[in-house]
Order: sequence, then structure tokens, then C-alpha cells
Amino acid sequence: MELQFDKQPISCLNQVKWEQKNQELTQEIRLTEDLPDVGSVLGAWGQTIVRGKQWRKGNMEVTGGVMVFVLYAPEDGSAPRGVQTWLPFTVNWELPETKHDGTICVCCQLTGVDARSASARKLIVRAGLGILGEALVPEERELTTLGEIPEDVQVLRRKYPVRLPTEAGEKAFTLEDTMNPPTAGGGISRILRYGLVPEILDEKVMEDKVVFRGIAQIHVLYLGTDDCLYPWDFEVPFSQYTQLDQEHALEAQARIVPAITSLELEPEEDGQVQLKAGLACQYVIFDSRLLEVAEDGYSNTRKVSPCREPLELPMLLDWDTQPVAVEESLTAQGTRMADGEVYWEQPQILCQEQEVSVCLRGTVQMLYYDLEGNLQWGSQSWEWCRKLEAHPNAQLQAQVLPVGKVSGSISGAGGTLRGELSLTTTTRNSRGMSQVTGLELGDPVRPDPNRPSLIVRKPGEADLWALAKSCGSTMDAISQANGLEGEPDPDALLLIPVM
Repeated sequence: MELQFDKQPISCLNQVKWEQKNQELTQEIRLTEDLPDVGSVLGAWGQTIVRGKQWRKGNMEVTGGVMVFVLYAPEDGSAPRGVQTWLPFTVNWELPETKHDGTICVCCQLTGVDARSASARKLIVRAGLGILGEALVPEERELTTLGEIPEDVQVLRRKYPVRLPTEAGEKAFTLEDTMNPPTAGGGISRILRYGLVPEILDEKVMEDKVVFRGIAQIHVLYLGTDDCLYPWDFEVPFSQYTQLDQEHALEAQARIVPAITSLELEPEEDGQVQLKAGLACQYVIFDSRLLEVAEDGYSNTRKVSPCREPLELPMLLDWDTQPVAVEESLTAQGTRMADGEVYWEQPQILCQEQEVSVCLRGTVQMLYYDLEGNLQWGSQSWEWCRKLEAHPNAQLQAQVLPVGKVSGSISGAGGTLRGELSLTTTTRNSRGMSQVTGLELGDPVRPDPNRPSLIVRKPGEADLWALAKSCGSTMDAISQANGLEGEPDPDALLLIPVM
């Protein structure tokens, strides 16, 4: 006799791709006629822009570019000049064959930007780019649910709280603001470079909506009317929500990764500065559920052969976000810092027996005025490492986002540059649970009523289920006979009623 169980569908998102692709973008810039010849390159910066994401059969594609700003000192000794250019990129990832199209989440980072002069009228720029691509596909898994079970058949049921990715998408919106110009250096003569760092301050899943708020940190380097360089930092707050496709539990969480889709900063005729930026906040919803899984079965009156299948779910085991403080000293000596930047590479994950190490490395760069009043460029490498507890049969993933603004100082004794990053680590289950999908039942036989009860000493690792199954009893009978409210202590003497 075969006892079949019902199937309950579980909707979730399966992560079919998590991979970083690195590119090195280069371009030759020829100066326009209105610009003076290049004397020396003072520095270079960049801002990543995501233009589009496309899911195709067998691959996904992300397109965009890097806005590169180059600062140089003219050969004629006049005030520093800035040159801007666009370095386009296209990145492709191969995907496994799927029944449905999925959702693409992308995170772009610059690992470094530099420039050099090829001639008095020509510059060569280079940008190191890392793009972390994630692909999520909707799928349905089947959970066995128990129907009617004969009274003489014992079934082991265990409940597991799980967090599953259930929905993903993005909320695109535009930020626009008008700012009064700064007064340092007599005000703005020319804007030489600008960038934006979006930061999510908090988020909340409210049934069928995800609500979040944050700030856009805008950093500007400008030439004042006194022909000196000055930084300008300001914030633009934002608050958004987006409608979800389904309702979620109160314990549901949202992971939000912002991407910049456009950025413009232009002086107006009235002297004010106009900001217009596009953001796409990519979200993944992790829903909490309590699953009851049938793991084993037996009977004291007949032979029982469980039929088992793995239940593989993309469960999130752990999720942690921690700040990474970057602070490096530079041997450079000067009077004033004009600008600074922090670059980093994709985190390295080093696995050992009982622990995992997440390591970051990168460089800091500073533009400053030296003791003679000349602009100079300095850099220094940095490293950071943190040990984490290792989860058996789990996969650890790490993602880094910038936070806040870069600051620093310099004097005759040297310089210091400070920045902050946010490291998010997620631990996902990489092994499925075993579930009973059916029971093969033999013919019942009458048990011997004269069999005596047993007194046994509990083995160290055996639980009540294993004792009951091996001794021909039930968990309830052993608990009642010994007054137990949970698992017995190791080496405890137990009365085993034989059923």
C-alpha cells in the first residue's frame, strides 16, 4: 500500500547569477580650440551611469558609461582647466536556460580613474570598472503536506522558519533641486567635476508596498573666482514607495541597491546651480515563512518505507551590514586639501574550517596644495579584513556601497584622507532539506502484548524520535512515562514503553 501526500507550491526567486565582471575603459581626448595646451595632468575622477538592463535568452546585458573628469594645469600657467568625456560600456553575462525571464540587479563601482598627456593637445584617460550582476528568476518549489495518516504510523514533522526571496524589481525616479552657489573663493567660476552617492537610510515592507527614504550626497569641485580650487558638498533627501505584486508578511525585509541612471549639474543664469539626477532603486523582498516538513516515518505494527525527495529552497540564513572605515595617511605635505576620493575592488572571500574572512583593498587619492602653493596629486593603497563565523553548507556573498562623503586634511606634517563604505554580507543555504513525499506501508501485524517495557540510557546524540523508532515506541509515550517537556539530558535513564 502506498500512501501519497499532497503538494503545496512555494513561490520564490532563484538566484541564477551572481558574478562581477571587470573592464578597463580607455579613450583619447583631443582638446577643443578654446582650451590652452596641457602642461601637466593634476587628477581624474569618474561617475558611473547605468543606461539600460536587458534580459535575453541565454544572457543578460547591462549598458552604461563612465563620466570622466580630467583636471590639468595649462602650459601657459593660467588657472587649472577641466575636461569631461564619456566612456561607454556594455557587459554581458551568460545565463542558464530558464522558463521565465527574470530580474536584473546591478551594482557599478570604479576601481580607479587616471589620465596622462599624450601631447600638448591630447589626453589619454583610463577607468577601471567593476560591475556586479545578479539575475533572479521566479520559480515554484513543492512542499509535501500530510493528509490522513493511519493511527499506527508515526511521522516526524519539524518546523523551520525560513526567509525566501519572493519578489524583485526597481523604482525609478528623478531628483531635481536648485541650490544657491557656495561663497568660498568668491563663488563658482567653473565646475570642474561632480559626483553623486545615493544612500538608503531605512526601508520597510508594508504588506503590498515597500517604502524607503534616503539622501543623495552630491560632491562638487569648482574653480573659484580667485583661481583656486574648492570642494562643495550638499545633500538632497528623497522618500519613495513602490507597489508590490503581492502581500508579504510583517517580518518581510527589503534589500535595496540604488543605481544612478543620469546626472546633470548646470549653473543657471541667475547664479544658482540646477541638479537633475535619475535613480533606479533596485529591490529584492525576502519573505518570512514557517515551513512544516515531514522528514521520516515508521510504525510498530508494520513495515514502513519512506519515499524521500530533496526540498531545495533559496533560503537566506543570515544578513548583516557593517560600516568599513577607511582612513589612510599620506606622506604628502601641504597647506590645504582640494579634493579626495576612495576606490575599492570587489571583496575577496577566504574560507577556512570554522570561519570566513572578507577582505577589501583599494586606494585613496588626494588633490592638495603643497607648501609652495602648487597643486599636487597623492595616492595611497589601503586594506581591510574582517573574520566572520562560517555557516556549514552555506554560500557567502558580499557587496560594498559608498556611504557619505570623503573628507581629509593636510599640513606640513602630512595628510590624512577618510571615507566610509557599507559592507553587506548575505549567507544563503546551499543544500536542500530532505522531505518525505510518500510512504510504502506493509500489512499490519499484531504486536506481542507480553513484550516488557525497556529502561535505556540515552546516547549522547540520539533524540526522542531516534529512541522511539529504534525501541518500538512513540515520542509521546516516552515523554509521558518520564515526565519530559523536551529532549532528555545526555546519558539520562529513560523508561521506554513498548507499544
